[in-house]
Amino acid sequence: MNHPISETPRPLGRGILFFAVPTLLRSKLLSLFVILGLLLMAQNLYACAVCFGATEISVLVGLKMAILTLLGILLSVFVGLVTFFIQMQRRTRKTVQIGEVLR
Repeated sequence: MNHPISETPRPLGRGILFFAVPTLLRSKLLSLFVILGLLLMAQNLYACAVCFGATEISVLVGLKMAILTLLGILLSVFVGLVTFFIQMQRRTRKTVQIGEVLR
């Protein structure tokens, strides 16, 4: 089972170039290829009608309604929190008053 140094197994699927390039350079090359790929695909990315300045289209009307719906939900949650803390404050006052009467 002893293998001489000349017969050390090589990793499968990786060529000599992979081991010759340092790790930092490999990560920079990979980043460069990703950025170049994104730049080459940029011609497929176009702005929507809202970005071009359309004022009354169905997408914009739907977006406005979605924002109003979310604001309504947030408002109801905040009102619920405020009423909860007001109720807790009133109960605490009542408890303290009952405690003072019992002393």
